[in-house]
Amino acid sequence: MRGGKAFVVALVTLLAAPPAIPAAPLATLSGTVTSVSGRPAAQVDLELVSLDTGRVARVQTDATGAFKAGLEPGLYSVTPARRAYVVVRGPRVVSLAAGTAVSAELALSGVQDPAVQESQDRSAAGMTPSSARSLSAADIAAITAFSGALVFATVKAATYKNSPSR
Repeated sequence: MRGGKAFVVALVTLLAAPPAIPAAPLATLSGTVTSVSGRPAAQVDLELVSLDTGRVARVQTDATGAFKAGLEPGLYSVTPARRAYVVVRGPRVVSLAAGTAVSAELALSGVQDPAVQESQDRSAAGMTPSSARSLSAADIAAITAFSGALVFATVKAATYKNSPSR
């Protein structure tokens, strides 16, 4: 009799539980991230912030600059996690509907092209303090992006030294 009573209690508990609400189908956001010159931006972290809930998802680009994320339907802001990078082309906000796939092609300023970085690394290795010069306001043209990041539009070709601000 005791086993029958336990079965009845379990059955009543199961029937009294609210039915599970099926989760809405996810949406897919995918695309590629490049430098301004069009070269793939590898290992760039993107923050996908739901403008509906505030929930943050992070995704990283692969070696070809590609990324893909499954997200709840809604409105999302797409921003690089590293604040030195600024979206200069492509959507900053995307709308994702349940069960759909959306593609976003982004170009970022501040992303170093591998060939340029290698050249700069070689130059920096041979740089001596006497060959370096300080950067003056006349050497650069910069703008402040919507995110508040400083974006250098023009820097004159020369060898510069990096020293802390006073």
